[in-house]
Amino acid sequence: MKKTIVLMLLLGIIFTGYAQAQEWYKLESAETYVTDFLLAAGQTKEITIDSAEPIIVGFKTDLTYAPNSHELYKELMSKYKFKVIRISDKNGSAVSSISGGAGQFKPIDNKVVMEISNLIDRDFKIVIYKKTVDF
Repeated sequence: MKKTIVLMLLLGIIFTGYAQAQEWYKLESAETYVTDFLLAAGQTKEITIDSAEPIIVGFKTDLTYAPNSHELYKELMSKYKFKVIRISDKNGSAVSSISGGAGQFKPIDNKVVMEISNLIDRDFKIVIYKKTVDF
């Protein structure tokens, strides 16, 4: 009986750890993970990616995976249009979106330095990814 209880506790700990390790986002096979974080309302965060060549940098928000994403998207779209999350670089290239987007960005001194800004009064989970540019 004691062995069964100990085994059940161990299995519970293993499964709890596994559940906590699951990411809230899904990346496509061509997308390479860079980082993820909580971007609070009104916050701007800087991200630096080493690259000698132009790369595609994108983001996804947790709105994409919310159970009521369609309703939330419509609500935010009617209030803010696409000016919700903005990702930009030092060259002046920028993309604004509600649930995610991507753009091609050129490096300066072998680095692509991005700023991602939350332009509204709602917190978002953000995942940043990169893809190589096919010429």
